[in-house]
Amino acid sequence: MSKRKTGKYWFLLGLLMVALPATAKMTATVDRNVVSELDLITFTLRVENTSTTESPNFSAIARDFDIVQQSGPNRSSKISIINGVQQSESFTEWHLTLRPRRQGEFQIPAFRLGGEVSQPITVRVTEASAAAQNQMNQFVFFETSVSKSSVYVQEELIYTVRLYYVDAISGDFPAPPRLENAVIETIENERRFESIVDNRRFFVLEKKYAIYPQRSGSLEIPREAFSGTRGRGNFFSSRERVGAVSEGHRLRVKPRPAAFSGTHWLPASNVSMSETWKGNLDELVVGEPINREITLNVSGVAASLLPPMTTADIDGAKTYQDPPNTESTPTDEGMRAVLTTTIGVVPTREGSIEIPEVRIPWWNTSSDRQEVAVIPARRLEVNAGVMPSVSVPPASSVATSPGVPAVPASATATNLWPYLTLLLGVLWLITLRQWHVARRQSTKAEVPEQPLDHSDEHRAYQQLESACHNSDPSAASTALYRWARFRFPQISSLQELCTIAADPELDEAIRSLELCLYAGDPDTSRNWQGGNLLAATSRLRNESSDPETGRMLPPQLNPL
Repeated sequence: MSKRKTGKYWFLLGLLMVALPATAKMTATVDRNVVSELDLITFTLRVENTSTTESPNFSAIARDFDIVQQSGPNRSSKISIINGVQQSESFTEWHLTLRPRRQGEFQIPAFRLGGEVSQPITVRVTEASAAAQNQMNQFVFFETSVSKSSVYVQEELIYTVRLYYVDAISGDFPAPPRLENAVIETIENERRFESIVDNRRFFVLEKKYAIYPQRSGSLEIPREAFSGTRGRGNFFSSRERVGAVSEGHRLRVKPRPAAFSGTHWLPASNVSMSETWKGNLDELVVGEPINREITLNVSGVAASLLPPMTTADIDGAKTYQDPPNTESTPTDEGMRAVLTTTIGVVPTREGSIEIPEVRIPWWNTSSDRQEVAVIPARRLEVNAGVMPSVSVPPASSVATSPGVPAVPASATATNLWPYLTLLLGVLWLITLRQWHVARRQSTKAEVPEQPLDHSDEHRAYQQLESACHNSDPSAASTALYRWARFRFPQISSLQELCTIAADPELDEAIRSLELCLYAGDPDTSRNWQGGNLLAATSRLRNESSDPETGRMLPPQLNPL
């Protein structure tokens, strides 16, 4: 073949290769397949020859790895000539820095984008060597503790995390632990102090959580992991990567004991109950209302787990109960919850009426036995009140018309009694209505409307906790949307909440809730349990968010 024909052949082949459409291809890679628990992994997902604007969902990675940093999509393209042939190449990449959450063998799952699927990758996480741990402990290390080695279901467990560090350490403090079938409340969000360990001064960052297991059996609190850098990184020094891993904790969660006789299970370290009457009990009058306020104080229990206040009917009086008010206060010993219930009492007859006792059985977790909080019964005396006097004119003073017989005074008074009885009944109903309106206005006056703040979000979340605890799917759906609007004002649906949270467990919990509400099967609604939804929203609530975008942001350590 002549050189001229050979050149024409290569030219035609080049044109053919340029004309052929490039095929898309997706690959996933990691920088190392075997790492220690102190190491970070770089994961890269690359899609070649595609113009897609989609982004993969990396939430499945969060089961086994913490996503320390994420970048992408990063798009690039280039044109090269090889052996006289022009070739074009374009690709899009995502880069993730991952931190293993525990030891073991894990699989980074396959990802699908458009019609392409990447291959799964297996990563083995080993224990860091003693030498590496000792070296790291010179600069940063963890100390974690639990208040008890075994608890009852729904009993409070105090979990404390302390990070010790020296010099200038930058990094992200671990998020609250992710636990299935458990409610987590933050007792102490951040406390900083100094400590001397082995004759060395360390700075300490402490966080404290209250954990309430919702299912008996085994509860495992995973290891805490920290990865950061040491040094200020100026012209004269460089930054050095440091990390730390804590010990994990495994606890036994005991079921509700058979010796407990109450209807609502209430494990606590202390329970007290009191009542206050708004009015004079010595001057009770038929038809005049009086308010009874019952306050339940509980130590070692989240407000969402408090039992509803139910009072018995009162013979000789009507009662009207307002929705209860609950609030939680973190203390050094744990959470303290207060439930306040206001009951309106309207006597309907004179004489003696008995106010029945109020009894709330609870389980003393300190003495491991049942106790009962009691408000004793009391007897009240009710006066008849002042009856309005009616003046009847004498028969002689009544003008009579010709042909119309005069009516005796006694007959006139007798005929008036049915009208007087009707008038008194109407007045009593008006009094009752006025009292009800006045009490509502009084309640509004005591709590003036304020712009939405943290307390509004807190009350909304307490309603969600109560609905989940009572296994009420309808109330849970309403309360979830209301709380989500407080936390993320920009959303207009629960699906948008799922998008912001990027939590597969929350997605599954909301799908289960909606299936229960719209399936049309009564058994599905009756069997719904709110533990998973409550655990997922508790994790979301303990994370911070960007007020502009609503996207989740990790809490910053940066103790420079």
